[in-house]
Amino acid sequence: ATAGQYMLWDESADELVLGGDSKLSFHDAAGGENIIASSDGHLEINAGTTLDITAPTVDINAATALNVDGATQINNTVTVGVDDTGYDVKFFGATATNGYMLWDESTDDLILGSASKIGIGTTAPEYALHIGGDSGADAMIQSSNNTDTTSARLFFRKSGGTMASPTIVADNELIGSILGYAYDGNSWGSMASMVFDMDGTPGDGDLPGRIEFYTAADGSESLSERMRITSAGHVGIGTTPSDRLHIMNNTSGATTFLTVLS
Repeated sequence: ATAGQYMLWDESADELVLGGDSKLSFHDAAGGENIIASSDGHLEINAGTTLDITAPTVDINAATALNVDGATQINNTVTVGVDDTGYDVKFFGATATNGYMLWDESTDDLILGSASKIGIGTTAPEYALHIGGDSGADAMIQSSNNTDTTSARLFFRKSGGTMASPTIVADNELIGSILGYAYDGNSWGSMASMVFDMDGTPGDGDLPGRIEFYTAADGSESLSERMRITSAGHVGIGTTPSDRLHIMNNTSGATTFLTVLS
């Protein structure tokens, strides 16, 4: 009824051609449109419709987008690209801007937005990486190489500013820490830690550091410093050291500072 709109079976090419703004609709027994094919290249599959694709290859060219709004089940391997020629794959979450997971084919990196977390053994990760388990939660860093300078390592990095524009840190600034938490029957509490701090004014090629060790006393969940190693190599137990080894017992009435047994 509209000029320029038609459906043509082209016997020379064995193709069904839709002209103008025509569309081809597939209806169910109740008359509802389940699948709609438009002449502008859109294929719409309405909710509640199952589309089974059994062809060995389905090609979607670079100018075509595939939008899936409903649940999709794939029962076989999904391959994006070929070896040495890949494509970005991005999954968006519920958090605007920073809730996503991206496979960046240009750098071969898997990237999570700053609002995203990884949970291994837990469905409610509390940190960027949360490993949990009822029978142990272990993490392994392994290096296998015959070069003496190559090993498994754990890095703590800290700067001012931002990731893109870092600035210098300051004296006494906390750089990193290893914390031990235990469940006390009511909540999680701290019981020990090892802390890495700046131990002087830093500068280009000048990063004095110290290590501090903390534990909680019996009857407490508050950490107290027990020992430190300064940038000068001095070790202090119970005090800030003024010499190579400096031991101080601040307990009231205590007279023993060091016991040596053979």
